[in-house]
Amino acid sequence: MSFPTHRFFYITLTSVLLILSHHGYGYNTCTAATGDHLNYTIIGAIIDPNSRKGKEEKTAMTMAVDKFNNDSNNRKLYLVLRNLTGKLHQPALAAEELIDETRVQVIVGMDTWQQAALAAEIGNQAQVPVLSLAASASIRPSSQLGSPTLIQMGSNVSEQISCISAIVHSYNWRRVIAIYEDDAYGGNAEMLTLLSEALRRVGSEIEYHLSLTPISSVVSDPREAVGQQLLKLLSTQSRVFIVLQSSIPMATHLFQEARRMDFMGKDSAWIITDSISSFLDSMDTSVIPYMEGALGIKSYYSNSSSSFLEFSTQFQKKFKSENPEEDNAHPGIHALRAYDSIAVITRALERLGSDDTISPKMLLKNILSGSFSGLSGKIKFDGGNLRNSNSLPFRIVNIVGKVYTELDFWTQDLENPFTREADEKNNVRNTTRTMNGTVISLQEK
Repeated sequence: MSFPTHRFFYITLTSVLLILSHHGYGYNTCTAATGDHLNYTIIGAIIDPNSRKGKEEKTAMTMAVDKFNNDSNNRKLYLVLRNLTGKLHQPALAAEELIDETRVQVIVGMDTWQQAALAAEIGNQAQVPVLSLAASASIRPSSQLGSPTLIQMGSNVSEQISCISAIVHSYNWRRVIAIYEDDAYGGNAEMLTLLSEALRRVGSEIEYHLSLTPISSVVSDPREAVGQQLLKLLSTQSRVFIVLQSSIPMATHLFQEARRMDFMGKDSAWIITDSISSFLDSMDTSVIPYMEGALGIKSYYSNSSSSFLEFSTQFQKKFKSENPEEDNAHPGIHALRAYDSIAVITRALERLGSDDTISPKMLLKNILSGSFSGLSGKIKFDGGNLRNSNSLPFRIVNIVGKVYTELDFWTQDLENPFTREADEKNNVRNTTRTMNGTVISLQEK
């Protein structure tokens, strides 16, 4: 008879929700199916709900979970949220709690690759997949780094570094200043090494690197603290500044002080990476003018496809209701990757038989063998790393006033990454060493 099965499922489901509630997790409820063979998968998400990135990720992931639950009759998902606090070992502690107590079958999230690696150490012991939404600085597959369960969903920093060196080479800049907001994990050291090696290959070098104290550790006036650190650059010769990594609050103070101290004059050049430029569409418009003249590297994604437009409409409505304090509700690359991370899991589940018992090991195998076109681009993995098959992975943009203009695209498949034209076979080829657009500085109104 079916009644005992229904009763058993109700008791089990109730127990799960009580566990989640007891430990302070957010969860996404759904209407249980009435079939006898309903399977549910618990997904743990470790994010920073107070950051713009975390807010976008939460909204996007809950949308993806809701869609799957509405469409599926025999499987359901439960999303368990765990907050990133900034403490050094917190990702590992959160992962341990999610796996041992909440019994999640997969973990998604993290802001840095180092946080993801800490969570993956715990995931490896239980063979629980960890899908990292953070950018990776390593060019080696996760499986070669001793983390077979760590799966990269974010971009690879090394690709951005290659793009930066191409820009530097295009303008014949010989020396640059590298600026980054420090973190507790030491992840910037590898980024500096990659940048130094990439610049050396094009005949340039890092003259000086400035490490900014994390904004969360500044007890006094953060803008004044940034200004004091920028004084160290007065004696440097180069006026080419590359902001490798920064939170949005830090970037705001950095550019305000840089402009006040005349580091952004007509003889200066600034390049910002995706850690800042990915938020240009959602950033406070009163902040953007301080960055005027800067070049930005933005992850490419199609914002005109029917799937994106449909997602964007739904996302904006939900995001506004959940985050009324945010002025801009447009989804960025972080929302798209978060949505795709759930899609990776659901497609792995769909490849299982309806009666198959879900194990983390089986789920990991199906995730790594999956391939589909997501909102953020083509999703296919190679040794745990997302293989970027986008023909145009980065946009090069120039900040002008309160907006930005698109100058060109970049792909490392070309010897020269900028101005290109199509030949008679419609193949893209390089033609010159300069970008299509004009870089507009503060003085060029």
